[in-house]
Amino acid sequence: TQFSTLLLSLGLPGALVYFLASGKIGLPDAQRWIKRLLFMAALVLIVFTGLYAVSNNRWILPDTLLVPWPVFLIPLHSLILLAVQCQHALWQAQNQFKRSAYIQGLGAILLLCFSTILYLGSTWFSGALLGYLLLGQTAIALLQWWMLRTLPPSVSTIESPVVSLGFRAVWRYSALAFATNLIQFLNYKVDVWFLRYYECHNYDLGIYTLSVSLTQLLWLLPQALQSILFRDIAHRKDIENLYRETRRWTGILVLYVSIAGVLGAFLAKALVPVLFGEAYAEVSKMIGVLLLGIAPFGVIMIISAYFSGTGRVYINFISAIIGFIVGVLGDIAWIPEYGIGGAAAASVASYWSTALFVLLVFFFEKKATRSAIQS
Repeated sequence: TQFSTLLLSLGLPGALVYFLASGKIGLPDAQRWIKRLLFMAALVLIVFTGLYAVSNNRWILPDTLLVPWPVFLIPLHSLILLAVQCQHALWQAQNQFKRSAYIQGLGAILLLCFSTILYLGSTWFSGALLGYLLLGQTAIALLQWWMLRTLPPSVSTIESPVVSLGFRAVWRYSALAFATNLIQFLNYKVDVWFLRYYECHNYDLGIYTLSVSLTQLLWLLPQALQSILFRDIAHRKDIENLYRETRRWTGILVLYVSIAGVLGAFLAKALVPVLFGEAYAEVSKMIGVLLLGIAPFGVIMIISAYFSGTGRVYINFISAIIGFIVGVLGDIAWIPEYGIGGAAAASVASYWSTALFVLLVFFFEKKATRSAIQS
Protein backbone atom coordinates (compact mmCIF):
# COMPACT_ATOMS: atom_id res chain seq x y z
CA THR A 1 0.00 0.00 0.00
CA GLN A 2 2.92 2.37 0.59
CA PHE A 3 4.06 2.04 -3.01
CA SER A 4 0.52 2.27 -4.42
CA THR A 5 -0.15 5.43 -2.39
CA LEU A 6 3.09 6.94 -3.72
CA LEU A 7 2.01 6.18 -7.29
CA LEU A 8 -1.52 7.49 -6.82
CA SER A 9 -0.45 10.73 -5.13
CA LEU A 10 1.42 11.99 -8.23
CA GLY A 11 3.41 14.26 -5.91
CA LEU A 12 0.39 16.53 -5.35
CA PRO A 13 0.36 16.63 -1.50
CA GLY A 14 3.88 18.06 -1.32
CA ALA A 15 3.12 20.49 -4.12
CA LEU A 16 0.05 21.75 -2.26
CA VAL A 17 2.12 22.42 0.85
CA TYR A 18 4.53 24.51 -1.22
CA PHE A 19 1.94 26.50 -3.20
CA LEU A 20 -0.41 27.05 -0.25
CA ALA A 21 2.35 28.08 2.17
CA SER A 22 3.88 30.45 -0.41
CA GLY A 23 0.49 32.07 -1.05
CA LYS A 24 0.41 31.15 -4.74
CA ILE A 25 -2.90 29.30 -4.55
CA GLY A 26 -5.88 29.47 -2.21
CA LEU A 27 -7.36 26.79 0.01
CA PRO A 28 -10.46 26.27 -2.23
CA ASP A 29 -8.16 25.56 -5.19
CA ALA A 30 -6.24 22.96 -3.19
CA GLN A 31 -9.42 21.28 -1.96
CA ARG A 32 -10.79 21.12 -5.50
CA TRP A 33 -7.61 19.49 -6.85
CA ILE A 34 -7.58 16.99 -4.00
CA LYS A 35 -11.11 15.92 -4.93
CA ARG A 36 -10.02 15.44 -8.53
CA LEU A 37 -6.99 13.42 -7.46
CA LEU A 38 -9.05 11.16 -5.20
CA PHE A 39 -11.62 10.67 -7.96
CA MET A 40 -8.95 9.61 -10.48
CA ALA A 41 -7.28 7.38 -7.89
CA ALA A 42 -10.61 5.70 -7.13
CA LEU A 43 -11.13 4.98 -10.85
CA VAL A 44 -7.66 3.45 -11.14
CA LEU A 45 -8.22 1.28 -8.08
CA ILE A 46 -11.64 0.14 -9.34
CA VAL A 47 -10.05 -0.96 -12.61
CA PHE A 48 -7.28 -2.72 -10.69
CA THR A 49 -9.79 -4.55 -8.51
CA GLY A 50 -11.86 -5.54 -11.53
CA LEU A 51 -8.83 -6.94 -13.35
CA TYR A 52 -7.88 -8.93 -10.29
CA ALA A 53 -11.41 -10.28 -9.91
CA VAL A 54 -11.55 -11.58 -13.48
CA SER A 55 -8.00 -12.97 -13.61
CA ASN A 56 -8.11 -16.66 -12.75
CA ASN A 57 -4.35 -17.00 -12.43
CA ARG A 58 -3.92 -13.87 -10.28
CA TRP A 59 -1.35 -12.36 -12.59
CA ILE A 60 -1.67 -8.93 -10.97
CA LEU A 61 -0.66 -9.97 -7.47
CA PRO A 62 1.28 -13.07 -6.40
CA ASP A 63 -0.82 -15.90 -5.01
CA THR A 64 0.60 -15.87 -1.48
CA LEU A 65 -2.64 -15.53 0.48
CA LEU A 66 -4.55 -18.52 1.82
CA VAL A 67 -7.81 -16.59 1.39
CA PRO A 68 -8.47 -14.08 -1.42
CA TRP A 69 -10.67 -11.49 0.32
CA PRO A 70 -7.81 -9.42 1.88
CA VAL A 71 -6.66 -8.40 -1.59
CA PHE A 72 -9.84 -6.37 -2.08
CA LEU A 73 -8.97 -4.32 1.01
CA ILE A 74 -5.71 -3.08 -0.55
CA PRO A 75 -7.36 -0.59 -2.98
CA LEU A 76 -9.64 0.77 -0.24
CA HIS A 77 -6.74 1.09 2.19
CA SER A 78 -4.60 2.85 -0.43
CA LEU A 79 -7.36 5.33 -1.26
CA ILE A 80 -7.98 6.19 2.40
CA LEU A 81 -4.23 6.60 3.01
CA LEU A 82 -4.06 8.98 0.04
CA ALA A 83 -6.95 11.01 1.45
CA VAL A 84 -5.23 11.15 4.85
CA GLN A 85 -1.98 12.26 3.21
CA CYS A 86 -3.76 15.06 1.36
CA GLN A 87 -5.49 16.27 4.54
CA HIS A 88 -2.19 16.26 6.42
CA ALA A 89 -0.75 18.37 3.60
CA LEU A 90 -3.49 20.97 4.07
CA TRP A 91 -2.82 21.09 7.81
CA GLN A 92 0.93 21.36 7.36
CA ALA A 93 0.51 24.19 4.88
CA GLN A 94 -1.44 26.02 7.63
CA ASN A 95 1.38 25.40 10.13
CA GLN A 96 -0.70 22.97 12.19
CA PHE A 97 2.07 20.42 12.71
CA LYS A 98 1.32 19.78 16.37
CA ARG A 99 -2.31 18.84 15.87
CA SER A 100 -1.40 16.81 12.79
CA ALA A 101 1.24 14.96 14.80
CA TYR A 102 -1.29 14.17 17.54
CA ILE A 103 -3.54 12.43 15.03
CA GLN A 104 -0.61 10.55 13.48
CA GLY A 105 0.54 9.50 16.93
CA LEU A 106 -2.93 8.29 17.85
CA GLY A 107 -3.05 6.21 14.69
CA ALA A 108 0.36 4.70 15.45
CA ILE A 109 -0.69 3.76 19.00
CA LEU A 110 -3.94 2.18 17.79
CA LEU A 111 -2.07 0.23 15.12
CA LEU A 112 0.46 -1.00 17.67
CA CYS A 113 -2.33 -2.18 20.00
CA PHE A 114 -4.17 -3.89 17.15
CA SER A 115 -1.00 -5.61 15.91
CA THR A 116 -0.29 -6.82 19.44
CA ILE A 117 -3.77 -8.32 19.67
CA LEU A 118 -3.27 -10.10 16.34
CA TYR A 119 0.12 -11.39 17.46
CA LEU A 120 -1.23 -12.75 20.73
CA GLY A 121 -4.18 -14.34 18.99
CA SER A 122 -2.36 -15.45 15.84
CA THR A 123 -3.61 -19.02 16.18
CA TRP A 124 -7.23 -17.79 16.00
CA PHE A 125 -6.62 -15.69 12.88
CA SER A 126 -4.41 -18.19 11.03
CA GLY A 127 -5.05 -18.22 7.29
CA ALA A 128 -6.34 -14.65 7.22
CA LEU A 129 -3.89 -12.85 9.48
CA LEU A 130 -2.84 -10.43 6.73
CA GLY A 131 -6.47 -9.73 5.96
CA TYR A 132 -7.32 -8.80 9.53
CA LEU A 133 -4.20 -6.64 9.69
CA LEU A 134 -5.27 -4.79 6.55
CA LEU A 135 -8.78 -4.45 7.95
CA GLY A 136 -7.44 -2.87 11.14
CA GLN A 137 -5.11 -0.56 9.23
CA THR A 138 -7.97 0.55 6.99
CA ALA A 139 -10.24 1.27 9.96
CA ILE A 140 -7.50 3.27 11.72
CA ALA A 141 -6.73 5.25 8.55
CA LEU A 142 -10.45 6.00 8.16
CA LEU A 143 -10.56 7.27 11.75
CA GLN A 144 -7.58 9.54 11.08
CA TRP A 145 -9.23 10.91 7.93
CA TRP A 146 -12.45 11.60 9.83
CA MET A 147 -10.57 13.46 12.56
CA LEU A 148 -8.64 15.53 10.02
CA ARG A 149 -11.87 16.44 8.25
CA THR A 150 -14.00 17.22 11.32
CA LEU A 151 -11.37 18.98 13.47
CA PRO A 152 -10.48 22.12 11.52
CA PRO A 153 -7.15 23.86 12.21
CA SER A 154 -7.33 26.35 15.07
CA VAL A 155 -6.04 29.29 13.03
CA SER A 156 -5.56 29.32 9.27
CA THR A 157 -2.36 31.05 8.14
CA ILE A 158 -3.15 30.77 4.44
CA GLU A 159 -3.85 34.04 2.67
CA SER A 160 -5.99 34.09 -0.44
CA PRO A 161 -3.82 35.12 -3.39
CA VAL A 162 -4.78 38.02 -5.62
CA VAL A 163 -4.20 35.82 -8.68
CA SER A 164 -4.17 32.06 -8.11
CA LEU A 165 -1.80 29.98 -10.22
CA GLY A 166 -3.37 27.48 -12.58
CA PHE A 167 -3.15 23.72 -12.30
CA ARG A 168 -0.43 23.57 -14.97
CA ALA A 169 2.09 25.31 -12.70
CA VAL A 170 1.17 23.07 -9.78
CA TRP A 171 1.36 20.00 -12.00
CA ARG A 172 4.90 20.83 -13.19
CA TYR A 173 6.09 21.02 -9.59
CA SER A 174 4.19 17.93 -8.46
CA ALA A 175 5.40 15.88 -11.45
CA LEU A 176 9.04 16.58 -10.57
CA ALA A 177 8.38 15.89 -6.89
CA PHE A 178 6.62 12.65 -7.82
CA ALA A 179 9.50 11.54 -10.05
CA THR A 180 12.00 12.37 -7.30
CA ASN A 181 10.08 10.42 -4.66
CA LEU A 182 9.62 7.47 -7.01
CA ILE A 183 13.32 7.30 -7.85
CA GLN A 184 14.24 7.54 -4.16
CA PHE A 185 11.78 4.77 -3.32
CA LEU A 186 13.26 2.55 -6.02
CA ASN A 187 16.76 3.38 -4.80
CA TYR A 188 15.81 2.17 -1.31
CA LYS A 189 14.57 -1.15 -2.74
CA VAL A 190 16.83 -1.90 -5.70
CA ASP A 191 19.62 -3.48 -3.65
CA VAL A 192 17.19 -6.04 -2.21
CA TRP A 193 15.89 -6.80 -5.71
CA PHE A 194 19.43 -7.41 -6.96
CA LEU A 195 20.17 -9.64 -3.97
CA ARG A 196 17.14 -11.74 -4.85
CA TYR A 197 18.08 -11.77 -8.53
CA TYR A 198 21.51 -13.15 -7.68
CA GLU A 199 19.82 -15.73 -5.42
CA CYS A 200 21.19 -14.45 -2.14
CA HIS A 201 20.56 -16.84 0.77
CA ASN A 202 17.41 -15.99 2.73
CA TYR A 203 19.43 -15.72 5.96
CA ASP A 204 21.77 -13.10 4.45
CA LEU A 205 18.80 -11.27 2.95
CA GLY A 206 17.16 -11.14 6.38
CA ILE A 207 20.37 -9.80 7.92
CA TYR A 208 20.60 -7.08 5.29
CA THR A 209 16.96 -5.93 5.35
CA LEU A 210 16.92 -5.76 9.15
CA SER A 211 20.19 -3.79 9.12
CA VAL A 212 18.79 -1.27 6.63
CA SER A 213 15.55 -0.85 8.60
CA LEU A 214 17.37 -0.25 11.88
CA THR A 215 19.95 2.09 10.37
CA GLN A 216 17.29 4.26 8.72
CA LEU A 217 15.91 5.06 12.17
CA LEU A 218 18.64 7.69 12.13
CA TRP A 219 16.49 9.63 9.63
CA LEU A 220 13.50 10.09 11.97
CA LEU A 221 14.62 13.47 13.32
CA PRO A 222 15.92 14.88 9.99
CA GLN A 223 12.67 13.86 8.26
CA ALA A 224 10.57 15.59 10.92
CA LEU A 225 12.64 18.76 10.61
CA GLN A 226 12.45 18.52 6.83
CA SER A 227 8.64 18.58 6.88
CA ILE A 228 8.49 21.58 9.22
CA LEU A 229 11.20 23.63 7.55
CA PHE A 230 9.89 22.89 4.05
CA ARG A 231 6.65 24.65 4.90
CA ASP A 232 8.47 27.50 6.67
CA ILE A 233 10.85 28.05 3.75
CA ALA A 234 7.98 28.12 1.26
CA HIS A 235 6.04 30.60 3.43
CA ARG A 236 8.83 33.11 4.02
CA LYS A 237 10.27 35.52 1.46
CA ASP A 238 13.63 36.48 3.05
CA ILE A 239 15.72 34.00 1.12
CA GLU A 240 19.09 35.25 2.45
CA ASN A 241 18.05 34.55 6.03
CA LEU A 242 16.62 31.21 4.93
CA TYR A 243 19.93 30.30 3.33
CA ARG A 244 21.85 31.13 6.50
CA GLU A 245 19.37 29.24 8.68
CA THR A 246 19.58 26.22 6.39
CA ARG A 247 23.37 26.23 6.78
CA ARG A 248 22.97 26.42 10.55
CA TRP A 249 20.50 23.54 10.62
CA THR A 250 22.79 21.52 8.37
CA GLY A 251 25.60 21.99 10.89
CA ILE A 252 23.27 20.86 13.69
CA LEU A 253 22.38 17.74 11.71
CA VAL A 254 26.06 16.95 11.17
CA LEU A 255 26.49 16.97 14.94
CA TYR A 256 23.30 14.93 15.41
CA VAL A 257 24.14 12.15 12.93
CA SER A 258 27.68 11.93 14.30
CA ILE A 259 26.55 11.44 17.89
CA ALA A 260 23.47 9.35 17.07
CA GLY A 261 25.41 7.23 14.58
CA VAL A 262 28.18 6.33 17.04
CA LEU A 263 25.68 5.74 19.83
CA GLY A 264 23.49 3.66 17.52
CA ALA A 265 26.39 1.47 16.45
CA PHE A 266 27.28 0.67 20.08
CA LEU A 267 23.64 0.06 21.02
CA ALA A 268 23.14 -2.22 18.03
CA LYS A 269 26.07 -4.38 19.08
CA ALA A 270 24.60 -4.76 22.56
CA LEU A 271 20.85 -4.92 21.86
CA VAL A 272 20.41 -6.71 18.52
CA PRO A 273 21.41 -10.16 19.89
CA VAL A 274 19.08 -9.61 22.85
CA LEU A 275 16.07 -8.39 20.83
CA PHE A 276 16.43 -10.59 17.73
CA GLY A 277 18.59 -13.49 18.89
CA GLU A 278 22.23 -14.48 18.41
CA ALA A 279 21.48 -15.51 14.82
CA TYR A 280 21.22 -11.81 13.98
CA ALA A 281 24.42 -10.73 15.72
CA GLU A 282 25.91 -10.00 12.29
CA VAL A 283 23.43 -7.13 11.93
CA SER A 284 25.51 -4.86 14.16
CA LYS A 285 28.49 -5.10 11.78
CA MET A 286 26.31 -4.36 8.78
CA ILE A 287 24.82 -1.34 10.57
CA GLY A 288 28.32 0.04 11.07
CA VAL A 289 28.88 -0.06 7.30
CA LEU A 290 25.47 1.34 6.32
CA LEU A 291 25.84 4.26 8.75
CA LEU A 292 28.64 5.57 6.53
CA GLY A 293 25.99 6.33 3.88
CA ILE A 294 22.83 6.81 5.94
CA ALA A 295 24.44 9.57 8.04
CA PRO A 296 25.44 11.97 5.21
CA PHE A 297 22.08 11.42 3.50
CA GLY A 298 20.35 12.49 6.72
CA VAL A 299 22.42 15.68 6.75
CA ILE A 300 21.16 16.88 3.35
CA MET A 301 17.46 16.47 4.13
CA ILE A 302 17.24 20.08 5.34
CA ILE A 303 19.00 21.30 2.20
CA SER A 304 16.56 19.30 0.07
CA ALA A 305 13.71 21.08 1.88
CA TYR A 306 15.43 24.41 1.11
CA PHE A 307 15.56 23.65 -2.62
CA SER A 308 11.96 22.37 -2.70
CA GLY A 309 10.72 25.31 -0.61
CA THR A 310 12.30 27.79 -3.01
CA GLY A 311 10.71 26.10 -6.02
CA ARG A 312 13.82 24.25 -7.23
CA VAL A 313 12.70 20.68 -6.81
CA TYR A 314 14.58 19.83 -10.03
CA ILE A 315 17.84 19.88 -8.02
CA ASN A 316 16.52 17.11 -5.79
CA PHE A 317 15.38 15.26 -8.91
CA ILE A 318 18.87 15.37 -10.42
CA SER A 319 20.46 14.26 -7.15
CA ALA A 320 18.03 11.32 -6.95
CA ILE A 321 18.94 10.19 -10.47
CA ILE A 322 22.65 10.41 -9.66
CA GLY A 323 22.22 8.33 -6.52
CA PHE A 324 20.05 5.76 -8.30
CA ILE A 325 22.54 5.28 -11.16
CA VAL A 326 25.48 4.93 -8.78
CA GLY A 327 23.53 2.46 -6.63
CA VAL A 328 22.52 0.28 -9.58
CA LEU A 329 26.05 0.22 -11.00
CA GLY A 330 27.44 -0.65 -7.56
CA ASP A 331 24.90 -3.45 -7.12
CA ILE A 332 25.77 -4.94 -10.51
CA ALA A 333 29.51 -4.71 -9.84
CA TRP A 334 29.70 -5.84 -6.21
CA ILE A 335 26.73 -8.03 -5.27
CA PRO A 336 27.70 -11.07 -7.41
CA GLU A 337 31.08 -11.28 -5.66
CA TYR A 338 30.48 -9.82 -2.19
CA GLY A 339 26.76 -10.47 -1.56
CA ILE A 340 25.20 -8.30 1.14
CA GLY A 341 28.56 -6.64 1.74
CA GLY A 342 28.52 -5.47 -1.88
CA ALA A 343 24.94 -4.26 -1.51
CA ALA A 344 25.90 -2.23 1.58
CA ALA A 345 28.88 -0.71 -0.25
CA ALA A 346 26.66 0.19 -3.23
CA SER A 347 24.14 1.86 -0.89
CA VAL A 348 26.89 3.87 0.78
CA ALA A 349 28.22 5.00 -2.61
CA SER A 350 24.70 5.92 -3.73
CA TYR A 351 23.94 8.01 -0.64
CA TRP A 352 27.30 9.74 -0.78
CA SER A 353 26.94 10.66 -4.47
CA THR A 354 23.53 12.20 -3.77
CA ALA A 355 24.79 14.02 -0.69
CA LEU A 356 27.89 15.41 -2.41
CA PHE A 357 25.87 16.78 -5.34
CA VAL A 358 23.36 18.51 -3.05
CA LEU A 359 26.09 19.91 -0.79
CA LEU A 360 28.11 21.25 -3.72
CA VAL A 361 25.11 22.96 -5.31
CA PHE A 362 24.07 24.45 -1.97
CA PHE A 363 27.40 25.74 -0.68
CA PHE A 364 28.52 27.08 -4.06
CA GLU A 365 25.22 28.82 -4.70
CA LYS A 366 25.79 32.45 -5.64
CA LYS A 367 24.02 35.33 -3.96
CA ALA A 368 22.83 36.56 -7.35
CA THR A 369 21.00 33.25 -7.84
CA ARG A 370 19.11 33.73 -4.58
CA SER A 371 18.31 37.34 -5.45
CA ALA A 372 16.85 36.23 -8.78
CA ILE A 373 14.69 33.63 -7.03
CA GLN A 374 13.42 36.16 -4.48
CA SER A 375 12.50 38.66 -7.19
